[in-house]
Amino acid sequence: MTIYSSLTDDSFETIRDRYAEKAMPNSKRTSQIVVEFLRDFSRSTTRIIHDKAYLEGLLHQARNTPGRGDAHTAQGVRKVGFIQTA
Repeated sequence: MTIYSSLTDDSFETIRDRYAEKAMPNSKRTSQIVVEFLRDFSRSTTRIIHDKAYLEGLLHQARNTPGRGDAHTAQGVRKVGFIQTA
């Protein structure tokens, strides 16, 4: 129910009411929601990873935003190889 709620923004109460007359939640529908989410997430991740200008822009923004601790994140992005250092 937590996964279903997280991916659909439905409250626990809404989900409970929707499936009140059934012995168990519709696992097939939940599976479809998870698959759709993961498909979209994968596409977005792939697009972002291959968009070097976007990643460089994020790093530039992180370096120039005081007090957010983003410099550490910028170092991590470089460390895992998304951006090559000169």
